[in-house]
Amino acid sequence: MKITIIFNNRLPTERAHGLQIVKTCEAFAHAGIETKLIIPDVLNKIQEDIFQYYQVGKVFSVRKIKCWGKSYRIKYASFLINLLFSRVKKNEIIFTRHPEIAFLFSQFGYKVIFELHNWRPDKKKRNVFFLKKVFLIIATTKIIKQEFVKNGFDERKIMVAPNGVELEDFNLKTSKEEARNLLDLPLDKEIILYSGHLYKQKGVYTIVETAKMLSEKYFVFIGGLPNDVENLKQAAEGLKNIEIRGPKKYKEVPRYLKAADMLVIANSGNDETERNFTSPLKLFEYLAAEKVIIASRVPAIEEFLDETTAVFFEPDSAQSLAKAIEEVSGNQAKRENLEKKSFELARKYTWQERTKKIINVIKKDGKI
Repeated sequence: MKITIIFNNRLPTERAHGLQIVKTCEAFAHAGIETKLIIPDVLNKIQEDIFQYYQVGKVFSVRKIKCWGKSYRIKYASFLINLLFSRVKKNEIIFTRHPEIAFLFSQFGYKVIFELHNWRPDKKKRNVFFLKKVFLIIATTKIIKQEFVKNGFDERKIMVAPNGVELEDFNLKTSKEEARNLLDLPLDKEIILYSGHLYKQKGVYTIVETAKMLSEKYFVFIGGLPNDVENLKQAAEGLKNIEIRGPKKYKEVPRYLKAADMLVIANSGNDETERNFTSPLKLFEYLAAEKVIIASRVPAIEEFLDETTAVFFEPDSAQSLAKAIEEVSGNQAKRENLEKKSFELARKYTWQERTKKIINVIKKDGKI
């Protein structure tokens, strides 16, 4: 079996989708599948190559396709044109997150696997048109699968495969105190950490409001694009119990999680994507870090977590978040139980387990 994964964005990237793509490639390769990644040959401010940046072995090949133009649309069009002449063989299974690429190759008789991470109502017609002939659709949540079925897709051709995590990456030998010393974080404070993008819909401003109420706690944010980092710093101006450290390389994240006492995932209930469709990588990284998870009670998160693996709060409510933090803060027995249960759950969501399930479906001719 040969799999060619086609991704029309620069790699490496600071965004989570880059890690997801590369870990998928690595997992297929480790499963004995000849794996190739095709990406556009574009300028990238990140100088490290894919294998260095994401700390993965050179177990799959990378091919860069030339594209031209200044606008995204022109670059994408040229990438698609050059793909047609890239001599992808018919015995290669095409794996992509781009509907246009899925459509292009399915029209030419290739087996195409399309993966979707977010159902957008405004893209419904596009999905219905482009994806009818694909071999298999992978939805990262049950709710996304339900949307496909509502729109006429055969549920037997849609599998649910949430994102995953590499457990070994988070199995650090350093203690919490050692991690804090290395990161120059306070040893005498209870640290609540958020990792990920700093968009409003991620609930980060709710966390800032909570920090105002819990001055004795220490809040740390890692991740975010430059503009989002600056906006959040302005919102947190004057608060001495908040540190906003900006984006970190993937290899740095496990140490930050190790240094924390609690990890927050604060999806807004006012945003349809964050409420219903997201399958955030940080959720699985939090599980692997074996820490207490404080999570907003939205369907997208409740699909994976329950009261045995997280403490929930009402989305967009700083008061509810503060109450959740305080609830677990002084309860050592509850903390230890949550940490144990969350790590047990993490074992079900490794990249290797995810890939095994996908391969099994492929061998069944794409039928669930």
